[in-house]
Amino acid sequence: MTLTTSLGKRLADTDAATRHKCLKKLATDMSLPDVVPETLDDYQRVWRGLWYGLWMADKRPVQTQVAVQAVSMGSNLSDEKFVLWTRAFFLTLIDMWPKLDRHRMDKYLLLLRIFIAELFRRERISQWNSDLITSLSLEIFNGSSKCLPVGMHVMRVWWEELDAEMKRSETTVDKQVILALLEAPIQVATTSNIEALVRRTCEDVLNRPEHLPKGLLRPIAKQLSARGRQAEVLQEVRVVLYETAESLLAPRS
Repeated sequence: MTLTTSLGKRLADTDAATRHKCLKKLATDMSLPDVVPETLDDYQRVWRGLWYGLWMADKRPVQTQVAVQAVSMGSNLSDEKFVLWTRAFFLTLIDMWPKLDRHRMDKYLLLLRIFIAELFRRERISQWNSDLITSLSLEIFNGSSKCLPVGMHVMRVWWEELDAEMKRSETTVDKQVILALLEAPIQVATTSNIEALVRRTCEDVLNRPEHLPKGLLRPIAKQLSARGRQAEVLQEVRVVLYETAESLLAPRS
């Protein structure tokens, strides 16, 4: 199944009833095994259409409904296709974000939060499958590192959305699972030379001992310090990395 030009136009139609009807049809198509998209290009076309569908949505309740509907379309996909769905989502954000004006930005930040929540939900219902976590962490990292506003918002909502899913988990979320879940922010902090993104990642995600098992504080601090020692790291980034590592290793009552 591919998103046809006519379907894409209907998702961006000025008539709300037409857009709603089109969303329902697309959701049905996405749930049928014999017509579900197969390729990354297919999923990018779907997300491009959904992007414009949200673009046309006015008022917060309608925007929330459309965003939830859009994200939920991937809920019945296999793990392999869900990874493609996720990659297409972030590629769409990276491509379309520069076209946003400040009046529409909030609705897409909401879409991003809902999508991150869905990623963690998917990992939970997979019983924290390590292969799925690794694959999705790569997509989160790629999206966060290639578009600064996306990366900043992902880190801002990280623990709020992840904590909610860990509390719902029927299986124990041990420290190795948490470390795997943190792979994306760790990679952002240890590869980016954008001080604002590194700071946000450290402050909002990595330097949060109230969320982290004690056994993870030293390994995370070690990775941050190792990055800080690299010659190519900007001084302002190095300061953030060293300060975070020192904080993680500080004695706690």
